[in-house]
Amino acid sequence: MTTALEPLAARAKALGFYGLLEDWPRYRDEPWLAPLLEREEQVRAERSLQRRIQRCRIGAFKPMADFDYDWPKKVDREQVEDLFALDWLDAAANVVLVGPNGVGKTMIAQNLAHQAVLRGATVRFLTASELPTWRPRRARQPSSAASPVTPGPACSSSTSSATSPTTTDTPTCSTRSSRAATSKSPPW
Repeated sequence: MTTALEPLAARAKALGFYGLLEDWPRYRDEPWLAPLLEREEQVRAERSLQRRIQRCRIGAFKPMADFDYDWPKKVDREQVEDLFALDWLDAAANVVLVGPNGVGKTMIAQNLAHQAVLRGATVRFLTASELPTWRPRRARQPSSAASPVTPGPACSSSTSSATSPTTTDTPTCSTRSSRAATSKSPPW
């Protein structure tokens, strides 16, 4: 293989085109090879996105552009918007939105989950009432893998009417990591 064509061979290998790789000298200079690999990568990425959107079970939701920041009396808009940078996803942290009914926790959580899916994460959207009975599906592993699967970061919304013991009706928002727990002021 020539150096210029090695990236094509690597892409073919990543796609699992082993028959093509066995006859690589025969196909490597074909003009249709690069467009074929590009199209296959594109179709697989689209199918992956559709599969992840379907499996996360977000359901129908309003976009954040429709969120009324004037409705909950104490919404920290900057903190809510900061969550959409998805830094918590990179840090393998969880986002928990807690507050009284009707302040937009579910809407925010659905939008966060959708953005995480678009970024390539696998997401499962759950409400607080679904958490006690939910069990994560185990990902397929090669037979030689012995390490257990650990669920990734989660985004959940509590729709109970319980409030934080430190306040009377102010919802709270926090991010939590397995390495260190950090709590932020409530965005409301």
